[in-house]
Amino acid sequence: MVSQKLILEPGSIFAVAALRTQYAFAEVRLDERVYIIDGAGRSGVALSFTLSAAGFDPLFYPRLSLFLAHATETPPACILVDVDGPGDGGLETLYGLRAGGISWPVIAVSATDDPGVAARALSAGADDFVAAPFAAGDLVQVIRSAASLLESAR
Repeated sequence: MVSQKLILEPGSIFAVAALRTQYAFAEVRLDERVYIIDGAGRSGVALSFTLSAAGFDPLFYPRLSLFLAHATETPPACILVDVDGPGDGGLETLYGLRAGGISWPVIAVSATDDPGVAARALSAGADDFVAAPFAAGDLVQVIRSAASLLESAR
């Protein structure tokens, strides 16, 4: 079994292989939807690939406006927001989600573990914060934890 202490860049071939190995015998619901909003597009595709390997059904949105246009037609699920966009792009996305009436769990993802970035993301409406690179499986655990809160609220 792959050690969860292994530090991997999200979306790398090694991260995907580690997740596939780690979850190969785990009970994974393939219908676990996760929405990814990444205005800069840097990490959204890699996160989609990594989450697919872990058994999730990720949907990538390059802009908040596209997500909000479809939000009324989609089932509630966890939302990942890359907060490393140019300027305050990622933070504006967090504010925009809450202003748009979205109360689903939101996880801010960043390439830095700067406490200031985490504090700004949490104050902008994120429910949790994950800094990359992260140990294989950490993001999956955070998403599952947030999803369980969503299910208990139903």
